[in-house]
Amino acid sequence: MRTIIVFLFIANISFAQLGLKEAEVIKLQGKYWKREADENYINLYYKSVIIHDGEKISEVILYKIDNETKICAFVVYSAPLKAIDSYTKLLNSMSVQEYEDYWTDYKNNSYYKLYTNGEFVSIEHGYINSSSQTTNCETEKEKLVTQIQSLKKNNEDLQEALKKITNESNKTVQNLEKALKELEKRDLKIEQLEKVIKK
Repeated sequence: MRTIIVFLFIANISFAQLGLKEAEVIKLQGKYWKREADENYINLYYKSVIIHDGEKISEVILYKIDNETKICAFVVYSAPLKAIDSYTKLLNSMSVQEYEDYWTDYKNNSYYKLYTNGEFVSIEHGYINSSSQTTNCETEKEKLVTQIQSLKKNNEDLQEALKKITNESNKTVQNLEKALKELEKRDLKIEQLEKVIKK
């Protein structure tokens, strides 16, 4: 329970940073541990400690300030992989799981995406915007189109197998009918021979 409370507190502080300018993030969060800039973002790194099953675990929180809008576009939390259960409990407590590693917080119009790489777990938290919704819809559409194509192929294969079984069944019926006619002819010959022998 303490883990979830600590996470909720950190998440609420971090959510407050979304949409703020760099100076406002620093004013609320304090001095950053590391600052980097690339063509798209100013990256502010903060060190934190979380409690997981009574153990202190180091966490890095990254605030990504968009160079174009000059506001905090999203936040990334990273910790050792053993924190994944605490992260997923937190996400399930404050948002709705939409996909395997994707949660939506409808109240705040934001999303959480969970990433793992074998050693670390990260949560990306940002606002839902039309381009991410379009990307999610396009991805979902691609998955559905692929699934429909697969189902069509399976249906065609099943229809082909049914045709083969029907043809084989028809051939079996024809062979049985021929065999039955042959047996009837033989029975008739046997009856005729018996009549001849009895005379």
